[in-house]
Order: sequence, then structure tokens, then C-alpha cells
Amino acid sequence: MKIAVTLLILTGFLFSTQAQVIHLEETEITAQNNTIPIDFKGGNEFVIAEEYDNQFEMDAIGFVCRNFKMKEYLSTNLMGDFDSYQVNFKSRKGFLRAHYNSKGDLVKTSQRFTDMSLPYEVRNEIFGKYEGWDVTRSTFIARGTGEKIDKGYYKIIVKNDDQKQRLKIYSTNTSVKRSSDALAVN
Repeated sequence: MKIAVTLLILTGFLFSTQAQVIHLEETEITAQNNTIPIDFKGGNEFVIAEEYDNQFEMDAIGFVCRNFKMKEYLSTNLMGDFDSYQVNFKSRKGFLRAHYNSKGDLVKTSQRFTDMSLPYEVRNEIFGKYEGWDVTRSTFIARGTGEKIDKGYYKIIVKNDDQKQRLKIYSTNTSVKRSSDALAVN
């Protein structure tokens, strides 16, 4: 019996250690540009087709810089010799207005989005001071130079039964920090 068990174990070990060699044909892999569709609506206005909710709104400037090549657009679409160009990008929740110089470099931006998800820090600040209140409306407004936001804030309306408060919360991800009046009640 010991010999039979030993032979079974030895046979199992031999079959499990036998390697298989499979030769595959050479395959070529190419990268594709997976940019989000930006539909031209005329007059330097584009409509953003998002792959998921709040994709454009959460980082509008970064989204445009990654998916829209102004220098290529200038060379193929615009005629005339202008000092600057304004391009509008719209989504269902708002817009980003981008100003470019004659070389196609981003100079300044302004944006406004409504009813979008609030960042974690903003939600904590609101619900810490207004426990039991509901956010009924939120709007993010920002201005910036180049690819950064210089001034950004949230205009929020909170409601509790018959009471209503208007809040203005300055964004903490801008280069201008205003911690002394981060939550201002209007």
C-alpha cells in the first residue's frame, strides 16, 4: 500500500511539473487616441459629450487641455490674423469659456456649473454648520489665468423647513486662499 501511494504521488508530481510550450505569432499593438467627442456647433462653440457624470465639470480646464488641441484647431479651421480667440465649451451643467492668444496658448478662463456634486471638504463644512439642512442648489463659479484657477467659489442654497440660507464657500484648490471667510452667509 505504501508503494502504491508513493507511486501515485510521484506520478502526480511528474505530470504537474511538465511544462507546455506554446509558440504565438507576433502581434502588433497600436495605441489609439481615446479623446472624448467634442462636437463643433459653429462660432467657436463646442458641446462636450461626457463618458460619465461630472467628467467635464470636476476639472474643466484639465479636460479641455487633454482633449482639445487649440494649435491644431487654429491651423486648420480659423482664418484671419487675430490677437486672441474665445472658445466656449458647454456641457449640460454649465460652460467653460477659454481665451487663447494668437499662438494658441491658453491665457485665461471663466467657468460656471450648476447642480454638480460638491467636493468632500465643502460638504463637510456645510453639514457641520448646518446639520439637518438640505442643499437645494449649488453653483460653482471660477476665473483663472492659464491652466490654474485664481478665484473660485460655490454659491449654495440650503433649506430647512421654511428657513433658507444662501452660502458662499471659497474653493480651497485655488491659488488665492481665504480661510478667514471660507464660509460666508449672504
